[in-house]
Amino acid sequence: MAMDLTDRRLVNGVILFLIILLVAYFLPYYGYQVQQAHEEDERTKLQTAAKGFERFFPPLHPTNWGVHSTETVNPIHGTPLATSQSKFKDRNLEIIEKIKIKEGDSRMLFADWTNIPPDRRQAGVYFEEKYEEKREVLKHKWEQAGVECLDEEIGFAGLTGLIVDENKSKEYLRKLFVAEKIITLCMDAKLQEEQSEKKRGLVPEAYMQIRSVMPQPSITAGPSALVPNPQYDPNEKNPSSRKFGKYKVKSWDHFIQEYPIEIVLQCDVNTFERFLHSVRTPGQFLVIRNLEIVSPYMEESMADKTEMNIFSQSEKDEKTDKAKPGKAEVSDSKHMMLNDIVKEHIIVRMSAAGMDFYDPKVLKYGYHQIAPETHATTTVRHRAAGVRTQAQ
Repeated sequence: MAMDLTDRRLVNGVILFLIILLVAYFLPYYGYQVQQAHEEDERTKLQTAAKGFERFFPPLHPTNWGVHSTETVNPIHGTPLATSQSKFKDRNLEIIEKIKIKEGDSRMLFADWTNIPPDRRQAGVYFEEKYEEKREVLKHKWEQAGVECLDEEIGFAGLTGLIVDENKSKEYLRKLFVAEKIITLCMDAKLQEEQSEKKRGLVPEAYMQIRSVMPQPSITAGPSALVPNPQYDPNEKNPSSRKFGKYKVKSWDHFIQEYPIEIVLQCDVNTFERFLHSVRTPGQFLVIRNLEIVSPYMEESMADKTEMNIFSQSEKDEKTDKAKPGKAEVSDSKHMMLNDIVKEHIIVRMSAAGMDFYDPKVLKYGYHQIAPETHATTTVRHRAAGVRTQAQ
């Protein structure tokens, strides 16, 4: 039976379809046969790599390799990514809260009067008014507490009428607050030691004399750490070379504003211990730097004591109206000019700083917009003979 037109079209279609299948299967680079070979090669590579994970994870199911299998699928081990991300966010929030608590414990709680009222046009005048007010209040308090203060200007002498900038006025207001806090803690330490001695039935010998108060420039600070120097060469002798030094100092962004006050005290040891204990209290937290303690009677010390007289000053004797031996008149450097009553006193010079925290992304140079080239340096520790201690 002869094929009609429809039959011929059907046969031609089948032939064309077979030709397309043959071409798709044997086509170089893109044909199904080539793709099968590539798939097998990649499967072999993955199976080889998977052997290295078998001691940490169970073997993969055959289905994962594209092989039909009736084996039971093992449960998925590990934690889903969404769960890990949620835990990560929760942990970050927890750390942020802990940082805020730590900052709250370490931050100096500045009083409201350290902020210049918005209705005040003269910021410098406002500082002068607060300075005069606080100075008179402190003077009355240290007289009531039996504390001597040789610097009645508490380190701010000569500043009145000179401050007109609002940022500078706010900085000096904060310095005034920190100075007031330090002086108050000195008075409290003396009174507490005096009360303790009375309760123990002892003759009160608590003593505190504030010899000088010197506010220092406000500075910004941040974290730093010693990290290994990748270019270190043990044979390098040039200190300026990058290869010199086994470790390098790595610093991060500053976020701490410090208001250091250098103060010199003469007091007994017990009173000073109470003072040191009080500065760690939250809300009045002070960072103690450059702490120097000099004892006037150190016969057994072999250290140079020629600088021990830097704290002695020529004073007049009330009875004879003659000058007492001072720095220039002292012949025995092992003994400062102290009488028998105060022979167990110590001379203390230290820098105590109140801290506040800021966001470096918002305030690049700190609260008072100090340019990098005008950043103040930390107080340089002076060399002094005797017992010296540093506290961070």
